Amino acid sequence: MYFAPHASEAVSFDILDIKFDMILGMSWLRSKDHPVNFSNCTIHVRDRNGVLVPCTLTLPHPSISCHVVSAASSRASIIRDDIEEMGVCFLHALPPRDASSMDSSSDPRITELLDAYSDVFEGPHGVVPDRPIRHEIILEDGAVPPRGCIYRMSEEELSVLRAQLDDLLEKGWIRPSSSPYGAPVLFLRKKNKDLRLCIDYRKLNAQTIRNVGPLPRIDDLLERLGGAKFFSKLDLKSGYHQLEIRKEDRYKSAFKTRYGHFEWLVMPFGLTNTLATFQAAMTTEFRHMLDRYVLIYLDDILVYSRSLDEHVEHLRTILERIRQAKYKANHDKCEFARQELEYLGHYVTLQGIRPLADKIEALRVWPEPTNTTDVHSFMGLAGYY
Repeated sequence: MYFAPHASEAVSFDILDIKFDMILGMSWLRSKDHPVNFSNCTIHVRDRNGVLVPCTLTLPHPSISCHVVSAASSRASIIRDDIEEMGVCFLHALPPRDASSMDSSSDPRITELLDAYSDVFEGPHGVVPDRPIRHEIILEDGAVPPRGCIYRMSEEELSVLRAQLDDLLEKGWIRPSSSPYGAPVLFLRKKNKDLRLCIDYRKLNAQTIRNVGPLPRIDDLLERLGGAKFFSKLDLKSGYHQLEIRKEDRYKSAFKTRYGHFEWLVMPFGLTNTLATFQAAMTTEFRHMLDRYVLIYLDDILVYSRSLDEHVEHLRTILERIRQAKYKANHDKCEFARQELEYLGHYVTLQGIRPLADKIEALRVWPEPTNTTDVHSFMGLAGYY
């Protein structure tokens, strides 16, 4: 505990939930080393030389202000070593919100409904069912297969590569290939430090004719939620891999690795036009529900209703459609019969819609752009909101 220059001492405290920063207590105040003068509002503490040093007890200053800041903001200030933004920091654990009034997922009708459609939440594998939309890779006239060599990998990356190839082969999503095409593969680190397999399709994408199929405007989607009181969010499991590549285009998706040459039977990440293909597939399957009680942006499906009874029936309808179309949802990422949830970077509530606080904070602390790429990145996020 610090009182004045060269006047500090170690004190043990019990941690209690009280409104005061600290209470020294009578045992400390009765000590001869800490004479208190209540008239002058002073206390004396012995310094390292044993000399009593007066310390004035100051009252809280009205100009002191407290601000709640995010971890991202604090981290940015520390990195910049910005003394002017530094101050006393307190970590406070907020108690969890009482979700009983906001969460109806335990309602018997919801539980029974999910049990009845448990097959919808099984993992996808094997041959993709015949669907009206397949991914196409249409090349520009005169395009020839691009050339290139495989990338070097660490032992860790090779181990993960072998395991992921085995898994994809077992699921029936890739097969050995003799295609003249062959994009190299590489790994990127996820936030949780796991490795993500990526295929470098840049040369193939440069030859591919763009599909101008539209994605919905997010502001148009969110405007549809006015008056809704119950929301459910469905997430398709490995959504891209639940669509086929057109048979005559599969050889173009080939990729080469140290452990073999393979081509995709299902739609992979990284190809041009995959977003347009996936959105078209979702729009085709759920067109009669869209803007009535369902919103779809790629693999994020939101069901919204004005009452719980209505919501149960809406959920039943869309789960039945998912079953008939033989899509599979990821139960771990789904939320059911909520009155508040996150959707497309916004928080949807009974009172309205607001952007997620961490996204706004990311814009506020965004470093000054130094090149065109930085400007595009900032404008992309800012334009989203």
